[in-house]
Amino acid sequence: MAVIYSPPFAMETSPGVYKGFSVELWEKLAATLKLNYVYVPCSTMPELMQKLESGQVDVAVTNMVVTSSRLKLIDFTQPYFNGGLRIMVNADRRFTFAKFYEALDKYGYIEIFLVFAGILLALTYVVTLFQRRLTKDFPQRWHEGLADSFYHVMSVAMNGKTNYAAKTGALGKVLAGIWLMCGVAVVAYITSSVTSIMTLNKLRNEINGAQDLNGKLVGVIKGTAAEEFCQVHQMYVKAYTDPKVAVSDLINHQIQAIVGEAASLQYYDKMHPELPITEVGSVFSDEKYAFGLPKKSDLRTELNIGLLMLQEDGFLHDLQLRYFGDP
Repeated sequence: MAVIYSPPFAMETSPGVYKGFSVELWEKLAATLKLNYVYVPCSTMPELMQKLESGQVDVAVTNMVVTSSRLKLIDFTQPYFNGGLRIMVNADRRFTFAKFYEALDKYGYIEIFLVFAGILLALTYVVTLFQRRLTKDFPQRWHEGLADSFYHVMSVAMNGKTNYAAKTGALGKVLAGIWLMCGVAVVAYITSSVTSIMTLNKLRNEINGAQDLNGKLVGVIKGTAAEEFCQVHQMYVKAYTDPKVAVSDLINHQIQAIVGEAASLQYYDKMHPELPITEVGSVFSDEKYAFGLPKKSDLRTELNIGLLMLQEDGFLHDLQLRYFGDP
């Protein structure tokens, strides 16, 4: 019997010992039909498919999704579970100062702000020179004068207000008015820049369903129905063989989402409450899970009858309640 790690359907608790929804169902089914078996672990779904196709194993015990492409290569029992795909995202969506700085730098705002800072410092020096000559009560010590001028320049730039009276005639008043107008423009530019960055960051990180995955780098487990779904919809995909590595990359922002079987993602999240991960959106791409068989397997009819018996006597329903609760 081929088995592959896919919690909560198939999990290895110790070498050669397995548990999980599909494992318990199979063991009950095998006991009912008096079948002997030995588990053969597989590391990837392509490996499991190859063993089924070549007849090296008689049954695949995991949450295999029935698809048209797989039916060309292997057979399935009747479905025993209705599943689907869902999206896992990084739950840490806080817009920290580090993320804000990174966004400013990425879109070229840091260079612009540095130019503004240079202009403000130059204006501070120029204002100090003029005020030392034109204003009798202006501080004559350079550090005091520069501090006073810097406060004045920043007041104009940030508030559009000046604390100095225009004492240089009509031209001075015109220049002061232009200065005030430039200050208002600077404030408006900085405000709009910050707003744009925050809005862009929110849109970039906002994933609420499959419709939001276009243009995002999506993690999937290699050889699964999730990978096939993403490829059909022409998404940017990074395939993994180990779910733990995929989740690690999600947490470290190497990928922006994981698409996988809903029950598996929810179970992983439940078992790792310390991780900043969560599932978003509703289940999509309805799927049927079944045991995989080699083509023209003699076990197919017998297994289907056994599955119907377990469904009729309530075992399958009770198993679902125990693992997944009320639907």
